[in-house]
Amino acid sequence: MPAPLVVAVALPSLLVPFAAFLACDLSRKGAHARPLTGVALAINVGLLTGTAELMLEGAADLVSDPRALLTAPYLYVFAITTPLALGQLQIALQRSRLVIIGLVATATAKTYLLLLSTVLYRHPWPEEHRAYIAAGLALLVLTVAAVPHHEHPALRRPRLLTDPHRRP
Repeated sequence: MPAPLVVAVALPSLLVPFAAFLACDLSRKGAHARPLTGVALAINVGLLTGTAELMLEGAADLVSDPRALLTAPYLYVFAITTPLALGQLQIALQRSRLVIIGLVATATAKTYLLLLSTVLYRHPWPEEHRAYIAAGLALLVLTVAAVPHHEHPALRRPRLLTDPHRRP
């Protein structure tokens, strides 16, 4: 895959999570605001992880030629997306539940990897399994869409009104 195409794929994959991360902190605040479950942060993590996996797949084709590997942008994009994905994962895990972050991030990353590697690296789906893959992708999208975006009021974590380290 030529370098401009790698950049054309990687740039939106970096900008979309960045913009979504900034917008995530603009959530409503107030007495009636419901806390978010972290679906948006998990999708950001999934996009960045999927991009990193996509770059590793491209780099795997060049392992036999170290010079081509070092001059191709795959490793450099991987070196940018991986720490960003880990940082966003850490933030997401601090703000939200592991089960939601794990499900949505993994589903997003693998879907992104499957769809873009099919297009970019021309990896065709097996003829006999195309219907299963398409059905699986549809179920994945429905699963992520079914994840609640706001926490139920009964499941909210209790807030401490006083400092737990202060002695009475």
